Order: sequence, then C-alpha cells, then structure tokens
Amino acid sequence: MTFLAENPAARLRRLANDTSATSMIELALLSPIAAMLLMGLVDTSFGFQKKLETEQVAQRVVEKATSYGNAGSDYSGLPQEAAEAANVPQSAVTMDKWLACDRVRQQNFDGTCPANQEISRHISIAIASSYAPMFPYGPLGQAVGAQEDGSIPFTVMSAVRIQ
Repeated sequence: MTFLAENPAARLRRLANDTSATSMIELALLSPIAAMLLMGLVDTSFGFQKKLETEQVAQRVVEKATSYGNAGSDYSGLPQEAAEAANVPQSAVTMDKWLACDRVRQQNFDGTCPANQEISRHISIAIASSYAPMFPYGPLGQAVGAQEDGSIPFTVMSAVRIQ
C-alpha cells in the first residue's frame, strides 16, 4: 500500500514513528544558534584583545616613568606617548601625579612631607578607548553598555610608585 492510499490517521502514525531525518532537522534548527554563539564568542575575544593591548600600553608608559629618576623629572610627554601607542586622541589619556605622606594623598606632587613621615610619589595613566564589534547586536549590545554607534567603551588604568 502506498503512502497516499493509506487513511490519514495511519499516515500520521507512520510519520510520527519515522526517525530517518531527525538528525538533519535538529542540525537545521540548531546550526543558526551555534553560529551566532560562535560569532559572539569571536567578537568578544577581539574586544578583550583590544582592551589587553590598551592595558599593556598604559603599563609600558608608567614603566617608562620609573626610568626618569626623580620627582623633578618632566612627565608631561607621557600622555602623548600613551595616546600614540594606543591609537587614541590625546584627550582620551589622563595622567595623574600625587605625593603621599604616610599614605595620605597630598595636593602638591613636588612638595615634601613633614619629618618622620613616609614619602611616596605616584603616577597613573588612564586611557579611554572603545571597541567596535564586527556585528551589530542591537538591544543585546546596549545591555552590555554599547553606545549608539554600537561601539563598547572601556577605560584602562595603570599606576606606579616612582619614589
């Protein structure tokens, strides 16, 4: 008896018991989800790579500050170096210098501490940048902090004690 000659109830029972193409149907249903997860994972990896590269720039710049030697050194070129190395505008780089007397932050970097107090001078570099994902994520991207243009902003900072 052919398939079309059977009564409709028998055809439905036979189709319900037929598992010959189940794997292909499951693959067709799940492959778009798996592809989207893979693309998201790759995109996230590139974003973390950019953030780590920017962190390395900040760390190298403050490490360079340690080679200057003393508090009277001119650190004014560090933000420009950081901006060039991170490929961001100089306005996206912030340098902070401070003096601490007994671990209390003071206003004047070039000042001195009263006698018998621990003296330490510090420099920090903060770099603001952003990562533009390969794919637009719409509301999902906005949920993780993406801006209107789809880019995801981040800020990295590195600090070092120079004295």
